[in-house]
Amino acid sequence: MAETSAVLEPWVEATRARVAAIAGSTPDWLAAIRTRAVGQFAAAGFPTRKDEEWRYTSVREIAEGPYRAAHPAASAAVDVTLYAPGTPDPFDGPRLVFVDGTFRDDLSDVGDLPEGITVEPLSAALARGADGLESALAMTPDGVHPFRALNTAWFVDGLHLHAAAGAVLDRPVHVLCLGGVGGAGGCHLRHRIVLEAGARVAVVEEYRGPGETLTNVVTDVDIGAGAHFGRVNICQEDDRAHHVGSLTVRQERDSRCHDMFVGFGGALVRNEIECLLDGENAECMLYGLYHLDGRRVVDNHTLLRHAKPNCRSWELYRGILDGHSRGVFTGKIHVYPDAQKTDAKQNSNSLLLSRDAEADTRPRLEIHADDVRCTHGATVGELDEDTLYYVRTRGIDLEAARRMLVRAFASEVLAEVRGDALREDLGARLAASLGV
Repeated sequence: MAETSAVLEPWVEATRARVAAIAGSTPDWLAAIRTRAVGQFAAAGFPTRKDEEWRYTSVREIAEGPYRAAHPAASAAVDVTLYAPGTPDPFDGPRLVFVDGTFRDDLSDVGDLPEGITVEPLSAALARGADGLESALAMTPDGVHPFRALNTAWFVDGLHLHAAAGAVLDRPVHVLCLGGVGGAGGCHLRHRIVLEAGARVAVVEEYRGPGETLTNVVTDVDIGAGAHFGRVNICQEDDRAHHVGSLTVRQERDSRCHDMFVGFGGALVRNEIECLLDGENAECMLYGLYHLDGRRVVDNHTLLRHAKPNCRSWELYRGILDGHSRGVFTGKIHVYPDAQKTDAKQNSNSLLLSRDAEADTRPRLEIHADDVRCTHGATVGELDEDTLYYVRTRGIDLEAARRMLVRAFASEVLAEVRGDALREDLGARLAASLGV
């Protein structure tokens, strides 16, 4: 996309107007942060393919699309069961529902929470002046992040989750975000999650919706010493929808992070993850599974920063590509000079079901320590003809054999889903996406 004032200026003007419109309902410090974010976005502009981090993905349709409008407060009747998973429902824990970026108390049910666990909309946390929000919302990661700046300027709500030291929530928090319900427009959500030492919490972020929308979401997570955090991020939006998601994680010593991205929808999905392993013996596990058809694009972009010794990370992303679709994986492992005994592994595998599908993989290692084990691997290929023939010799027809091999390709990632009901549900969603 050629960066022109004709494209950028209307966005900047709309963003300034949005900041002014909501200034009276937010603290003065947040209004100042939003104003600064407008300047950051105006200076950066939309990324183009000339930007190294976006070389395979165009955001022209976002920049030129009908996404500068903010949705009004979403009060229309919404039948959540239309967007619910199959039976039995794998989500039996607290649920927060956001419609076009606005929290819906009438559709949400937090229920009884264990002592030390707080689950609430971010707007409620801002209203009561929750600790740490000012520094968290003012944080800007290194580099240029125009969509994060847009999010900071536009968001009105999201999840606020705080787990006190030692607190445990044995059921995942389900955050259901429905976009495009009120028509085409932008939906900006900000999630803030803090786990103190020894806490254990899991979250399922689910993005669905019936129409054309831009979902721009930022999730910031702090994981304290010895704490365990898990997330499943499900993107199953309309085929006209665009989704840009950013997860930033900071881990202290002995902590565990387990993240899984699942993509079965959307015209363009950009999944950005940046994890800082900032304490000895921290562990980070990243998984991804996506199926694309038509001209859909999924762009996974990960950065693992090993800053302390004896930390471990593992990445496994698998894409199933059909039609004229495109799957992108860019993964970087950065090992700091003091991060001796780092153990980091990265794998990206793409299965092409069509001659017109495309997979682009860029594994990168930047190592400044000498006592490490860091590996990366990438494969792009079709179904193996010999294996397909072997399966067919067992009396299985061609299409059934193809389906079996595709499911087998996905099974290693699905096996990492924690919780039998959720694992079975995601398997059923994959089957539906594949049309089997």
